Amino acid sequence: MGLSSDPHFQKLEQWYKSKAGNLNMRDMFDADMDRFSKFSTTLETDDGDILLDYSKNLVNEEVMRMLLAMAKSMGVEEARDKMFSGEKINFTEGRAVLHIALRNRSNTPINVDGQDVMPEVNRVLDKMKAFCHKVRSGEWKGFSGKAITDVFSSLFSSHLRPVGVGVSEKRIWNSKYKCFPIFYCISVIFSFLPSELSWANSWPRPLSRS
Repeated sequence: MGLSSDPHFQKLEQWYKSKAGNLNMRDMFDADMDRFSKFSTTLETDDGDILLDYSKNLVNEEVMRMLLAMAKSMGVEEARDKMFSGEKINFTEGRAVLHIALRNRSNTPINVDGQDVMPEVNRVLDKMKAFCHKVRSGEWKGFSGKAITDVFSSLFSSHLRPVGVGVSEKRIWNSKYKCFPIFYCISVIFSFLPSELSWANSWPRPLSRS
């Protein structure tokens, strides 16, 4: 069944058309002093707590109930479990979705076609770690034989995630490693790059496209 045919989706869509225009963020916070605690949760991890705050979205308790009912109806929980077990839920390409393997620090086996993918994932992550250490320490040199001093990243999509990660990791890495200045160019047109790079000095700058 497609999403638009799901009765829970239709109920949510009807609610949106009739009531969403009346939702106002300031009014919802004024009306409920406990809104933050109701619409946020904290994930406890071995590396510290992670706060998930969705109180600043235009939702209320009724909307959340409808969203969860729709997710259950559409099989989101089952798809999640299949993803974690290594099933091939990417039906377009006929492949498993292995984002979780890259973040599986518990090293719990993730089997695809009867083979645990974690040894290969860890091998590549260790290789990346060794390379990054060489770049930060200045051991790895660019084509000119000079150490890397800056990073220029050209993005075809939002730069908010890499910027957020960079800001948070500075607090950790500055005490151990040199943190490079990172400059972002958000454009899908490569002809813009010469003007964006016109300020660059003559020493090498790795160009990352993501």
